[in-house]
Amino acid sequence: MPTLLRDVTSAVWSDGKFVAKVHDDLGEADREQLLVTRFCSAGCRVAEPLGVEQVAGTRGGVSWWAWVDIEGPVAPCEAVGWLRMAHDTVPTQAAPSARWLPFDRAVHPDAVELHNALAPWRRRARETHEQLAGLPRVMIHGDANPTNIVRSGGGVLGLDFGAAGTGPRVVDVATVAVLATETGTSSPSEIVAAYDAHQDVSPMVLRAAELMVAVARAQACTWVPWLNEGWGRIAALDGSRPYVFGSGGHPK
Repeated sequence: MPTLLRDVTSAVWSDGKFVAKVHDDLGEADREQLLVTRFCSAGCRVAEPLGVEQVAGTRGGVSWWAWVDIEGPVAPCEAVGWLRMAHDTVPTQAAPSARWLPFDRAVHPDAVELHNALAPWRRRARETHEQLAGLPRVMIHGDANPTNIVRSGGGVLGLDFGAAGTGPRVVDVATVAVLATETGTSSPSEIVAAYDAHQDVSPMVLRAAELMVAVARAQACTWVPWLNEGWGRIAALDGSRPYVFGSGGHPK
């Protein structure tokens, strides 16, 4: 019987041979697989896309992927090495924009108070989004968290490209830096050193992008919801400090 692997933005099922990702819109399934093909053609290791099909009687679709054995998350410095290759090599011609500020998703009824409390932080994040939008655009992953850049077959492999598209490279770097801080696995300075010097990832720009990522991760807690985590993230934002996962915690 198929097993539900996760159900955060889309339900992902597997029977141990193939992976099926359920999308509300067939166009979303097509979009993700076309983008993954770009990464693959540039030499980036990804889960192999196998095609899409429409769910009968609906606007929804299912994207099919080859099953991969995941050995666990890679070290953050390895993740940015994979990202640097993608940023420098994946073509951007006629590619859609990345979805790197996901504030348009419906709020869970139990998380309305949390959503309202995040209003001033969302405004700041949107202002930062506008500032960063002027940077040169490359192909970014858009959601480079430890569940999406993993170790498989002894190497680094990318998963879940639903947020991918063109955008400033600092967004991916900031995502890895924020998650590395939250999980205590690395520091932002180590992440930047591993990525290697680039004019679009200056300390000032990185700090701005890290704030935007932190706000976006707090907003994500209004979807399911993760209320305790969400309020903890607001407290961290209000205190100008990073959110840190407790023992046994794991980032989405």
